[in-house]
Amino acid sequence: MTESEREYVEENYSSQPQTVAIIQAYNKSVDTEKYGAFVSSKDDVKVVENKDEDGTDAVDVTVTLAFEKKDYILTLHVDCFDTIGASVNTVTIKAKGEGEESLGEKMADAAGNTLMGMGTVFLVLIFISLLISCFKFIPQIMDKLSKKSSVVEKPEVVEEISETVTANEEDDSELIAVIAAAIAASEQTSTDSFVVRSIRRR
Repeated sequence: MTESEREYVEENYSSQPQTVAIIQAYNKSVDTEKYGAFVSSKDDVKVVENKDEDGTDAVDVTVTLAFEKKDYILTLHVDCFDTIGASVNTVTIKAKGEGEESLGEKMADAAGNTLMGMGTVFLVLIFISLLISCFKFIPQIMDKLSKKSSVVEKPEVVEEISETVTANEEDDSELIAVIAAAIAASEQTSTDSFVVRSIRRR
């Protein structure tokens, strides 16, 4: 039964709660992705008479629903009243053999779950180990960045020194001119005959 068919039944049979209950139980329990599409209902209908806790007569109707990959068991618990007749009380649908797996099937399922869990753990551990191994490259990257920053800063220092030397040279020439003019004025001579020599101490 497709999704559109289920919606159609629920909309058009809302006045029949028993039918809607069956459809809702079907929608809740049947896994068509796992067991495939519905094929047909089998003829092995079983009817078992019993009584409810309050003494009401009831019957359990069991029908096998065949799907492409696996069968489902549909069980209707019907209460039988003297006044209003039969009324569906509960509806259950479960996969055939559910809860009756053999020891081998249970062990196979457990082994599959164990392998899945171990695989997930190993993948996480591998990822963490790779992440930790990348930590050793962090100091190298930091050193490269610090070296680049120091290389960029050095030309600025050189420029400052050159500017200072140029300023000192200009100051020295002005000082020499002033001294020469003072000597020329005291001796009443011209500054053209003066020779200025720089003496450096070693």
